[in-house]
Amino acid sequence: MAKVSPYTPLAFPWNLKGWNDDGYRQVFATTDRILVEVFGASTPYLYVYDALIRETAAVQEYGAKAMANGQSLCYATIEGLSEGCYVAEIDGLVESLPFIITEDEALLAQTTLVQYSMPDNRQTTEGVFLIDGLQSFFDMRVPGGFKASLASFKCANEQFETTESDIVSLEDAGSIVNALVVGDGDGCPIWLGEMLNRALGCQDLYVNGTRYLPTEALSAEQLVETVQRFVFTAKMAKAENFDPSREMGIRKLILRTLEDELRKTDNGNHRLLKR
Repeated sequence: MAKVSPYTPLAFPWNLKGWNDDGYRQVFATTDRILVEVFGASTPYLYVYDALIRETAAVQEYGAKAMANGQSLCYATIEGLSEGCYVAEIDGLVESLPFIITEDEALLAQTTLVQYSMPDNRQTTEGVFLIDGLQSFFDMRVPGGFKASLASFKCANEQFETTESDIVSLEDAGSIVNALVVGDGDGCPIWLGEMLNRALGCQDLYVNGTRYLPTEALSAEQLVETVQRFVFTAKMAKAENFDPSREMGIRKLILRTLEDELRKTDNGNHRLLKR
């Protein structure tokens, strides 16, 4: 039986603990790339349907990779869809929850793009991040953003005491710990927090294109006891120390843009990203 990787940012009911359809819908931008990984798929295609009229919107052929444990990984990226509400189908049996693709800048401004990956495949058996030598990133978009009023300051220093009882500081490092608050006025289902928590555990974590390092465990606050909706808070600091050459390569992998936003120079030899 096919199994969807829990690192897949699209919600499939069979991956969700205590799931019930309370009407919550994930939102993605038209520029996001929704990577779907499936272990043991029996059909060679991932189908995407219009959720309202049930017409086929896209058919994505899986790429395939044989795993060391004998499993077969199938993967496909959902991209290039126009605005609308869709469902993804695996093996003709299992559908994702409906999700929204939009270009609405006002709606997208209320969301945050979280991109996550691992530098190799040794960290977990539940997802594959290095495929044919190329690192893959998952795109997940969550409602909310950084809240300045919850930011805090952190100082780490190394000290020693002299024979005269003076304190001497050898090294000081200060940083700002930011608070990513996920959940609008209606909150989010618990399964979205589980997906976010899994993303925060990845070594390569980017929030709106900036590398971050989690500093605390993800916290959850239930809005109303009778309703299973929560607000999640993730404390994290910007990464300051990393390999510059590797970082430049990752920047190319996580860049998300539409083709018509690329422009050629007059001589036609270079392509520039329109900001």
